[in-house]
Amino acid sequence: MKFKSHLKGIIASASLFALVVFPLQASAGGTPYTGAANTVYFTDVIHAGKGCPSGTLDYTITEDGKTLTILFDEYAAELDNLPRRSTKQVACNLALNIHVPSGLAVTLINAEYDGYLDLPWESTAKLMRKYFFSNSNRVRKSTKWKGAISNGYNVKDNLAAFTRNWSNCGEDTILNAHTRMVVKAPANTYAIGVVDSLNIGGKVVFHLQYGKC
Repeated sequence: MKFKSHLKGIIASASLFALVVFPLQASAGGTPYTGAANTVYFTDVIHAGKGCPSGTLDYTITEDGKTLTILFDEYAAELDNLPRRSTKQVACNLALNIHVPSGLAVTLINAEYDGYLDLPWESTAKLMRKYFFSNSNRVRKSTKWKGAISNGYNVKDNLAAFTRNWSNCGEDTILNAHTRMVVKAPANTYAIGVVDSLNIGGKVVFHLQYGKC
């Protein structure tokens, strides 16, 4: 991917999870987490998509196992002076594995995204998100921007609706997040939408809630 000079070497950070519709890559370059058997905690991340190909993603899990941060290198949709109006879309789907002990269930309460946009006039960018457990309904979110704009962004998802969806009681589960950045731009212009630049504040953080069942 050819980034403009001001975006070269960016490190993207995000906390995500997802069940994918194409073959999953191996676990990302983080260290799998093992906590106390009687607590809820993230264990590791599996990923797939053009926004997070193998070798471009890392992650960390907090000491209590309740917060996950994923670091990206290449999650950007970029159009560079094409001869006609064009659309570029890039996705990253992740499977976020969670340990759930007997007598407990888990749900997602909120998510927050940071990134960067460089959009000329008559161009747009859209960040789409979809959250679900394998046994639950899907909650969809979408945010759209119109050019001209050149700065960072922050998107917060209050997932109160998702808290009606709980994992199966006392079973390890996968919390899913499908994400996609879509950029549209006129001919002979440069446009980019980035999810996750640490240099420009890009990150995504997800928070869990759990209770007795």
